[in-house]
Amino acid sequence: MMEKLSKVTAVCYRCSSALATGELVKEALNLAKGVDFVQIFDNQKEIEQRLLPAYFNALIRYEEEGMRSREVSKEMLILVAGKMNISKAIEKCGVKDARDFILFATSGNLEKIAKKNLRIGAMKRIPLKFDQESAANVAITPIIES
Repeated sequence: MMEKLSKVTAVCYRCSSALATGELVKEALNLAKGVDFVQIFDNQKEIEQRLLPAYFNALIRYEEEGMRSREVSKEMLILVAGKMNISKAIEKCGVKDARDFILFATSGNLEKIAKKNLRIGAMKRIPLKFDQESAANVAITPIIES
């Protein structure tokens, strides 16, 4: 039975971690729990603009039981990347340098846990925006990739 969504929140930061990139990715994966998760991305402007539309689209797919992947966090990743293959999505959007990445968390509580577990030093908040151009590009991703 799928967990129902009661409220949707999200926070986003540009970060730097003391961990090596591989360790950072491993620790971030441990923080994903159903619809509540932490996702990390390479620090690219294009990614930053696609985060919120991808998150909402992933939640819609979750509610409608139409996800291609088994987890909301992975569904969001493929939507941000515009690739329907997880490996290709990671290649395009995955963290390449632990000293400069984007952290997306679905709750303030997870943000605090991530800061500790991911050994984040510097954090600069990124205002999440929902512009129509990015939203449209994210929404049509499955049509293009299918």
